[in-house]
Amino acid sequence: MADHPVNKRRRLTGYLLYVTVTGAAILAIELLGSRVMAPYYGTTIIIWTALIAITLVALAIGYVVGGLIIDRFPKPQPIHLSVIAAGICVILLQACRHQVLMGTQSMEMHMGAVVSATILFLPPLLLLGMVSPMVIRLNIGSVKRAGRIAGAFYAVSTLGSVIGAVLTGFVLVEYVSTSRLLLGIAAFLIALGGGGLLLNGKKAIAGSAAGVWILAALATGAPRVDAKVVKHHTRSAYGNHQVLDIKQMRYLSTDGLMHTIVRTSDGENIAPYVNCMELLPCLRPNAKTSLQIGLGGGLVPTIFSEHYGITSDIVEIDAAIVPIAKTYFGFESTGDIYIEDGRTHFARSNRKYDFIVLDVFNTDRQPWHLFTREYFDITRQHLNEGGIFAINAFGFDRGLDSKSWHSVVHTVQAVYPEVDAYIATYTSMLPKRSKVNIVIFASESALGEPQLELGRPQVRERLDMYISQQVDLSDLKPAGILLTDDFNPLDRMTAPIFLAVRRDIRKRFGQYLVID
Repeated sequence: MADHPVNKRRRLTGYLLYVTVTGAAILAIELLGSRVMAPYYGTTIIIWTALIAITLVALAIGYVVGGLIIDRFPKPQPIHLSVIAAGICVILLQACRHQVLMGTQSMEMHMGAVVSATILFLPPLLLLGMVSPMVIRLNIGSVKRAGRIAGAFYAVSTLGSVIGAVLTGFVLVEYVSTSRLLLGIAAFLIALGGGGLLLNGKKAIAGSAAGVWILAALATGAPRVDAKVVKHHTRSAYGNHQVLDIKQMRYLSTDGLMHTIVRTSDGENIAPYVNCMELLPCLRPNAKTSLQIGLGGGLVPTIFSEHYGITSDIVEIDAAIVPIAKTYFGFESTGDIYIEDGRTHFARSNRKYDFIVLDVFNTDRQPWHLFTREYFDITRQHLNEGGIFAINAFGFDRGLDSKSWHSVVHTVQAVYPEVDAYIATYTSMLPKRSKVNIVIFASESALGEPQLELGRPQVRERLDMYISQQVDLSDLKPAGILLTDDFNPLDRMTAPIFLAVRRDIRKRFGQYLVID
């Protein structure tokens, strides 16, 4: 007996809502994948490539498998069961993510990222990919309406994906932990599938699915932290930020990487590259103004103000960083603070400075659009006569993996006629292939010799060591490449160094880091 038209419309509306929710879940899971993997592999283009590729592979397989299953069993139950199974897979993802990601740490970065993404994300995404072909099959009444029905379902599924992406990326990740978001998605999927089974008279299976989620929620709690160590924890669109007090040192950590280090006793900086920046006022004693791009703990502008009488404007893309710098690292603003991207800022500013300091890290990568010939030329236009552009770069001091900072130097030399570079380390006795900060100074005028007597007494010995570690830029090997807006593989070149640093940090501080 044929369905009444009203029942058909209700069923069609219900399934349209169904694919909207599953479409939203797909994009939410994909976006949360970057949060899941960031503490272990970072957030470089390599990670996003792995996540996007695995998502597409999972959906392709799901479309085929879903079509095969529904042709053999043309009933609603396979749809509901696949959604419940996807929810259970999300629970397993949450429960096993640490073990999976730690288990792939010994692999080469590309392979480890792909294997981790496959194990964690392919199962739930594949199951969700099965939904669209199954609901289309059940709702096509005639060949004449097939195109219209299929188009409607794919349209609302895509709309659901848009909603999931916007809601997760713009709102939820800033206020809700990753584990709770994953469990929330799992609950939604299990409730959706369980509700469908209840409507089809399958009460026992629906009840079992609900029980699975309740047990998982009880077993998977929020990460526990030691309040004596973790002084502050906040989330933003740009990462998980923590302030850690460990063995008389205070650290600012973003997604598991350390960006600022001071002594807890007196707040004195420990990071060598910060002290290396104190060569700037020794090179230009009459300097009065500075622009700091990337705030971190605010140590450089604080030192400039307190000891050298230099006023600093700040450009920082993450609003959450400013109160952390003020509360936990003693930063006090002496100029204007702009919450915006370091490149778009110059499009709205005509100010010029004696120093421009570029110290930007987006967790474990340096934003490539701030390391191009075009951007360096923009900085040149915003320097006073004799002004200096300073860059904090990071890399291996030698070997093939040093090509990243060699390329930064090469690109700076394409814009500025005078360029010097210094290895900023704790000691001049470096083992082979060390991870180091490279501080680069560039100017249109001769840089000259720094007047060390103008530096703070407690850092003069360090400054003298940095000068002894000045890099001979006449014969860098391997040769760097020119980084431009059109071609800039900086993410790929810096990935090995940041992965090595991340692994070292996890060994030393893993027990303290909130990875949720």
